[in-house]
Amino acid sequence: METSTLTFYKHEVGVIMPGLDLIFKEMGTPFGCLTELQFRANEVYRDRCLDEEMGDYVLSCRNKLKFTGAWCVVDLNCFEFAAAANAFRVVRKEKLVSKDMLASPSVAGLERKIENARRCAKRSAIKQIGPASYKEKADRWGHFVEWMRFNLLSPRLRRKTRNGVWLLRKEQRETMRELAMQVVVETADQTQIYHLADLARREIRRGRHGTTLRALLADHDKARQFLAIFFLKRLDPEILVPEFQPLCVLQSNCGEQLKRALQLDAD
Repeated sequence: METSTLTFYKHEVGVIMPGLDLIFKEMGTPFGCLTELQFRANEVYRDRCLDEEMGDYVLSCRNKLKFTGAWCVVDLNCFEFAAAANAFRVVRKEKLVSKDMLASPSVAGLERKIENARRCAKRSAIKQIGPASYKEKADRWGHFVEWMRFNLLSPRLRRKTRNGVWLLRKEQRETMRELAMQVVVETADQTQIYHLADLARREIRRGRHGTTLRALLADHDKARQFLAIFFLKRLDPEILVPEFQPLCVLQSNCGEQLKRALQLDAD
């Protein structure tokens, strides 16, 4: 495949090689450490596919960038440039080098530099093998990158929540459930009411009701009124206590009671 020439300096390779080394370490030589499950996963995840040819591009990029001088001129094809750019993104995400090294002026334009060279190599490759063949290879590369991210690179750990935040959310959840039970009759299903109270709490946190949990729970009367309206859109009005039932329901109940009273008097 046609290649493009680019000059890499030692400090630029210093922020690319750790990513390539991490991928190479997890990948094996060649793909020696992969399990049968990872090979069979290609049948399940169509957008994540192991491809040995694309894996060879990653390894060849790593081999070409291994030099000891202050700078080196290398010839890479478009997929090898893409492997270098992907390794640079891995370095930033996994924090494989210091922040000062990534923020240095000599590295600031590296990603754009690689991208410009990749586009040049891409145009040469399209002229050589044709648009259809290049698109097929590009799709394979995209699937291989997704497979590599899923199987070889460590997932981002979930950020730890401080104990104070956890306790505050627990208190808000219990308060919402307690207020919700005050809005409905005693015969209401507690599990269902708790579920709806949790749903209301999550919707408030997502900003769907124009208020915050802290502001709403500061006034319990206002919170009960909010829950009553929330339940009214999802449950039968009869489940609410009379204090929170709509006026039309109260008038209907009064009419039925009056009708039953007149029938009793007639009897």
